[in-house]
Amino acid sequence: MTQIVCLHTIPALPARQRPGGGNATKIDAFAHILPPAYAERLESITSGAGVSERILGYRPWIREDPALTDLDARWRTMSQLGALGAQLYTNVSGAPLDERRFGAIFDTVIRRDGVLWIHPTRSRIWADYPSEKRSEYGIWWSLGWPYETSACMVRLVYSGCFDRYPGLRLITHHAGAMVPHFSGRLASPLEDPDRAATYARLQDDPMDYFRRFYADTAMFGASHAVRCAVEFFGPGHMLFGTDMPLGGPTVVADTIADIEALGLPEADAEAIFAGNARRVLRIPA
Repeated sequence: MTQIVCLHTIPALPARQRPGGGNATKIDAFAHILPPAYAERLESITSGAGVSERILGYRPWIREDPALTDLDARWRTMSQLGALGAQLYTNVSGAPLDERRFGAIFDTVIRRDGVLWIHPTRSRIWADYPSEKRSEYGIWWSLGWPYETSACMVRLVYSGCFDRYPGLRLITHHAGAMVPHFSGRLASPLEDPDRAATYARLQDDPMDYFRRFYADTAMFGASHAVRCAVEFFGPGHMLFGTDMPLGGPTVVADTIADIEALGLPEADAEAIFAGNARRVLRIPA
């Protein structure tokens, strides 16, 4: 069964849940993968109820080798069903996204003027140590997923993806994962025997490429982590995203509180809550 994700503006929260009483439009640009019935349920809840929530678009889910996928058929959802882009996992059956065969996906998304959401993927079978057969204590998810996203970003940067596909817009989950927090290490000389050749094929400084990624704010109430991401990527590259329905019943209010706690200028806060999503996702007014 094909799964879709809906992007929507969140309804007004009760005053007790609304930090600072703010009630501006907020576009949730990274709700989680949900079954198609969710869209129908959302429409039934909001239709005629005077609620500000409305579906803005869907993104198809790509997890296959592009050679096995009818990309044109998949991407017709953009022109016919209002899709704004697609979600792509950090690896496809264990293969990294910087393999040239995945260029077909990047070419297609650029041609359709869409975006790619990058979501981490691994399971318990990804052991924490070589001597073990499976991950313990949920490490595959809590720490493994941020590592997956970070490794994917590094591979795309140093393989020259942004030079080969100018105009590519990539939105990373969990506030850009480890990259903002370890940007100092990433800025250090590359520890690779092919370092000179790697640098030579890049047109810009590696850190400039890392800042071309967009990131959401889905950090489950960790305002210090959201602050780090905003400082690294800049407010113009941060999109309000909650990961709902994951993160518990207060995840939307918690994420709003994370952003409110930053004390940003009003224009920057509005950009993160909605303006950047409208611009990056090409959402019509």
